[in-house]
Amino acid sequence: MAKIVMCETLELYNILNQCRRVPRLAEINYLCLIGKRKSDSEGTFLLPELVEVESMRHVVVYDNNTSSLQEQGRATSCAQVFAKASLNPVKILRGGFQRFSAQYPFLRTEKILNTIMELESLKIYPVEILAGLLYMGDEKQSMDSTLLKDLKIGAIVSISESNTLEVNCSLDFTLTGVFQSLFVWSLTQEQFAMVNPTRGQKPPDNIAPGIPWTQKPLYQNKAAIQGGDRGIVF
Repeated sequence: MAKIVMCETLELYNILNQCRRVPRLAEINYLCLIGKRKSDSEGTFLLPELVEVESMRHVVVYDNNTSSLQEQGRATSCAQVFAKASLNPVKILRGGFQRFSAQYPFLRTEKILNTIMELESLKIYPVEILAGLLYMGDEKQSMDSTLLKDLKIGAIVSISESNTLEVNCSLDFTLTGVFQSLFVWSLTQEQFAMVNPTRGQKPPDNIAPGIPWTQKPLYQNKAAIQGGDRGIVF
């Protein structure tokens, strides 16, 4: 019997937003997400047809608001059933649909099942490193104004292998109305390694002069750290 554990909302968000060439949600044995039918007063859980639970990498069960393993609700009962067949831990989403949809309202959907083609074309969001504060993504994501608005991104730091500091500027998104101001900086990997922007540390004076390390929004608001051709630090 597989272990039953709690799954934080950040963990499920990151599971949903893994990508290789296409979103990993399109992989047939990647994720089995099981939720309670809203219209069913008895709380029936839906399981897609032809799902091989034992081969699933992630099995996540959620109800409305279960917050601990000690709660003997329908989510716990459902998880216990799937734990008998799964080879991997069965996870119960802490806080259920209520907490997840409050934190990530842009991921809510009325759809229950998606085709493989639909899953392959899903919008993928940056991986969340620090809850609501630090993300890791790519260049394409850093240029998506809808994504930046959804995550309330206030700063982008680009990390590359170049030895030249390319951009230190503040951009106004007046055309999209997304932000009053979006701060954009570019650093080399060596320069970035000398600072820790999540803790408000000021780097040596000769490292990336002109970047206001001690002022908003780098620490007190959201920050996206984008890393050149290989990916990012969001």
